[in-house]
Amino acid sequence: MEPAVFLAALLIFIGIPALTVLKIARLRAIPNRQRPTSLNGSRQLNIVSRTSNTSWQKPRSVSISPSVYSLSHVKSGSLAAEVTPMASTFPGAVPEIPVSDIKEAAAYYERNLGFTVDWGDEELGLAGISRGNCRMFLANAAFRKAYGNSGPVLTWLNLESKEEVDTLHRLWGASRAKLISAPESKPWGLHEFTAADPDGNLFRVFYDFATPERAKHA
Repeated sequence: MEPAVFLAALLIFIGIPALTVLKIARLRAIPNRQRPTSLNGSRQLNIVSRTSNTSWQKPRSVSISPSVYSLSHVKSGSLAAEVTPMASTFPGAVPEIPVSDIKEAAAYYERNLGFTVDWGDEELGLAGISRGNCRMFLANAAFRKAYGNSGPVLTWLNLESKEEVDTLHRLWGASRAKLISAPESKPWGLHEFTAADPDGNLFRVFYDFATPERAKHA
């Protein structure tokens, strides 16, 4: 008996419909390079979900394009491909500032740098602070132990103009914040100054004046 005939008879014997067997035979006869693709050249995948009652749902084609997609498992024990574009924008980053004492650090950021202490938990070893659209976490050594991250760290604060940079420097100077350098327009195109907190973490406050100038002459 020919192998193809034997395979067809076996599939029909175990309950696979004859029409499905015919489709499988036709598919096997087509070389992989000649199998259909979508209009944009991406390969078509037949995704079959198996439900809890062991019946098989009708296959559906999913086109996998060069864009970035995510796959996820759905509930009820079935497996499916959820094709969704990855988000193209992100919210503002929230840095974690390593500090030795939550209470003392929070007081400095509020008193000297003008932040608002939104919440704090000394037992947890974490506090949330904010000023305008800037949000940060203060984390002590006990909280950071599980992740192994340590300080000091440097955080960049991007302001909208040279005047804003100069004004913030004056305000922080008046409130006795620890200032490392005075505002200066650098050859690399940043107007900036540097400040610090009691744990040695640095803040590089800057305005990028070079990029708008380059855009004018582009």
